[in-house]
Amino acid sequence: PNPNPDREFRDNNGERVVLKSRDSHRHKFVPDKHSPIIIVPSASSSLLTLYNVKQFLEGKSYLPSREIRRQTPKKPKAVHVKHKSERNPNKQIRYVVIDDPRRLTYEDWNQVVAVFVTGAEWQLSYFPFKNPKPKEVFSRICGFHLNMKGETPKKNIGVWNVKKLEIGQQRYGDKETVYAFWQTLIPFQKARFPHLYI
Repeated sequence: PNPNPDREFRDNNGERVVLKSRDSHRHKFVPDKHSPIIIVPSASSSLLTLYNVKQFLEGKSYLPSREIRRQTPKKPKAVHVKHKSERNPNKQIRYVVIDDPRRLTYEDWNQVVAVFVTGAEWQLSYFPFKNPKPKEVFSRICGFHLNMKGETPKKNIGVWNVKKLEIGQQRYGDKETVYAFWQTLIPFQKARFPHLYI
């Protein structure tokens, strides 16, 4: 028998995700080959995490991760975010969101369309490019940074080619911020990842 069989789990939406066993040390994440991938920070202190990304990008309302963790302490391995297709309004594009790029195989990186960064360069060190420097990374992948209004982002955010998004203490501006995210990502995805532009 195979000592490292494929492993399945259900994400927080109850949807099936398969972890493919590619080696004896790590179960790699293999999403649907038509699903675009978004990477968010893994640090619990980040404004956007696996806990609250669905509520923000799909629900268009920001809720701090700590509030969701009180109800659901166990962090999901992945979440699915749906967005209405511009080509066919009757369809929705399903994005897979993860926070550990080490789980991706080389082939999976052909589906990574966006990454939220904190400004720390080590966050890019797991990206499988020949030269994983910000200039190359953000020419291949659409970069975003989410910041709280009134707070100063890290110095790198000012020089990296990333879209800066802001949220405030009040929720009335959340929809506008999420709209700016999709208005930036979709044209980039259409140009760089036409096979994922459904």
